[in-house]
Amino acid sequence: STVELMYQESMTTSTQVDDAVAKVNDFYADMGATSIINGITRAVQTEIPSGFHRVIFFFTDGAVASSQSVVDFVKKNIGDQALYTFGMGSGAARTLTTNLSNVANGWSYFINSATGVEEILTDAYQKSRQKVKKDISVTIEKQNEVQWMSYPKLLFNNQPFIINLILNKDWTSTTATVKIGSINYSLEIDLTTISKRTVTTSEGNLFKITAKALIDELERENGASEDIVALSTTYGIASSKTDFIAVQYKMEDGDLVNDD
Repeated sequence: STVELMYQESMTTSTQVDDAVAKVNDFYADMGATSIINGITRAVQTEIPSGFHRVIFFFTDGAVASSQSVVDFVKKNIGDQALYTFGMGSGAARTLTTNLSNVANGWSYFINSATGVEEILTDAYQKSRQKVKKDISVTIEKQNEVQWMSYPKLLFNNQPFIINLILNKDWTSTTATVKIGSINYSLEIDLTTISKRTVTTSEGNLFKITAKALIDELERENGASEDIVALSTTYGIASSKTDFIAVQYKMEDGDLVNDD
């Protein structure tokens, strides 16, 4: 396959967006498995301008040639870049779409109709602008009884943390220890209502633990003060760059007043 750049640098004007849409509308497929490795290589290995972070959006609506080789290449070369994948329609390569995002600091989406496309792309854009934690691990009590387990390799703000388990034995409950950076977080899992030894659990509070881990990391590495302050004030977490003052109020004659 060949690779052709629409533009030599980032473009943001509406006219250029219209030009890009017109270009895409002229695309056609020959119904063969597409070889995407050259395009992925160009996207991943092109030099990133100073002060920028690269996020790649990858769309596919069918089969892809040598898909495992593509995943292996991205896993080896993605670095701190992020790759978000979008499977378009029922014929999209689902395994590739999921596996690429899993190894590339991103997220995968599947789009089966025009309904909701704007919401999906907005969600992807918002996620791509967030700071995330990647060094995540999960251990389960009586680990030898876990037949299979999966969990997100990234944590996004306000994104529920889902642990999927298949167990060898019927338990009533167990404990999962989620390690995010240097922080350990214990999570109780109730299995009493689960059939087929499979459980999916959501824990929305983990994003606050993630913010704490990010603040610790930024402070250790002399990260940008504005990033530390933003995380600290958003989640109410003390840091080296912020102070919090508690003010007590009381009601007097129906009005809320400062209780000096």
